[in-house]
Amino acid sequence: MQDFEKALEKFLKKRDLVLKRMEDDKAEIEKLNLQIAQLQLAKIKSLLGCDESGLLEIINQHPEQLEKLKKNVPESDAETPGQTSFFESKPIHLRIEFRQ
Repeated sequence: MQDFEKALEKFLKKRDLVLKRMEDDKAEIEKLNLQIAQLQLAKIKSLLGCDESGLLEIINQHPEQLEKLKKNVPESDAETPGQTSFFESKPIHLRIEFRQ
């Protein structure tokens, strides 16, 4: 019986280490997702030549473009390579077109 207890304790310790690594990895993925989102926002603002308030103003003035963007996101851009749905939602890459 002692052998079973030792083996059980060994596997429980291993499992706890794996769970800890998963938590650490999830936190790292969340940090990376935040950095990715910030870069994507900076890119959009740069392309449009505006700050965040200007971007919000554009979105509010042209809601039809936002709906068009949601429908036209290519499947390849809808997922971040290497990320699984087990973690946080994936960032979406948007291409904005405004017609006047």
